[in-house]
Amino acid sequence: MNDNKYLIGDIRIDGVKYSAEFLDFAEREKQGLVTEGEKQKLLSEQHHLVDEVAKHKEEVSILQGEKSTLQNDIKQERKNFTDMQTKFKPRKDDLQRVLKLAKETKPPPCTKQQG
Repeated sequence: MNDNKYLIGDIRIDGVKYSAEFLDFAEREKQGLVTEGEKQKLLSEQHHLVDEVAKHKEEVSILQGEKSTLQNDIKQERKNFTDMQTKFKPRKDDLQRVLKLAKETKPPPCTKQQG
């Protein structure tokens, strides 16, 4: 048998401070002064809040997935960049060849510009 005859009841949660509006509603309900319309309105508001919370949780989940994808993309790009640096890093002997060619190459002949 269900003894819950009140919409709100006498639930106490540690650390929760109830608003004056809530306490007033609970007291009016205990006294039988709350109409069915008021109860339906309160339940409707609560359902709306539950729906909003569920919607926001879904949005958070989507955003976390996008964040994870972007982080993986960044990791891959960093790896690709590191691979390219390693692949195209000039070797010491290549640098020495370039310097040797630069010394051996004769500069182009200078031409005087008339002005």
